[in-house]
Amino acid sequence: MKPAAAGPAPEGHPPGLYMLFFAELWERFCYYGMRALLAFYVAATFATGEGGAALTYGAFTSLVYATGILGGWAADRMLGAQRAVILGGIMMAAGEFLLMVPTEICFLSGLALLVIGCGLFKPNISNMVGKLYAPGDNRRDQGFVIFYMGINLGAFIAPLICGYVGETYGWRWGFMVAGLGMLLGIGTFIAGRGRLGGAGAVPEGKEGFAPVAQILFMWAALGLTIYYLLSKQEWMFVVMTSLMGAVVALLLGIAITRGKVERDRMIGLVILLFANTFFWALFEQAGSSLNFFALNCTDRTLGSWEMPATWFQSVNAVCIIAFAPLFVQLW
Repeated sequence: MKPAAAGPAPEGHPPGLYMLFFAELWERFCYYGMRALLAFYVAATFATGEGGAALTYGAFTSLVYATGILGGWAADRMLGAQRAVILGGIMMAAGEFLLMVPTEICFLSGLALLVIGCGLFKPNISNMVGKLYAPGDNRRDQGFVIFYMGINLGAFIAPLICGYVGETYGWRWGFMVAGLGMLLGIGTFIAGRGRLGGAGAVPEGKEGFAPVAQILFMWAALGLTIYYLLSKQEWMFVVMTSLMGAVVALLLGIAITRGKVERDRMIGLVILLFANTFFWALFEQAGSSLNFFALNCTDRTLGSWEMPATWFQSVNAVCIIAFAPLFVQLW
């Protein structure tokens, strides 16, 4: 597919970039707003204790990362990135609204919808950012920096708003606000998709509703599988370890058949995968163990006012927004 032919916008970037910036901002608002509340909600609603809540949180986030590969495949082969983003956003909003119902069935169904929705939305909106630029266009890196600021702006405001609403008025209302943010993101994307040119268009021969129906059927089966895994969290370590082993075996199998340069790069990729695993395992403590640390072990009182514990979830995004311009200049 050729890069989009959209005309230049102010600052020299395609106009579609700024639409994607705001659509991603609201999707991250939805995700990080829910993420700030999830462990607290599980511990309070289902009496699992902090350990059980952390286990649920870990199972959920690991599946979110796993489904991105499937979401990319669905967009490349069947839907196109634009339809994948819209479908994924609708699923995420529906998942947030299901979380408002304090029953185990609705809770697990809501998490399953969020998992498969993220898998469709997250990789494909980033893909469209790259497709806005021609190969070799030196604006692309700066475009991704701008887009990444949208991610962190959404991650910054989400705990402040959703966290405050959830801790003050009830967890379900925090999830509702997150779901409304996702609807705003979908609306932004649909209203501005004409600015994308050909980026994320439907693959040739996959026009019409039939491919969408196929993906919905496949994603329903995937959703049921995810629902079952979330209900059997003790299996998650075996499942995720097996998936990791299969990916590593596949990459090493490909590497053996290639020349020295490609083989060395593939082996380097496998090494980076292991490093990446440890990084994200530590990073995702923010929504579980560090969230409970903020609740139980920090003094959050300012006079007669107590700061919501979920507000600590905004610190990471604040640091990125503050220091990213400096590191971009150094880089």
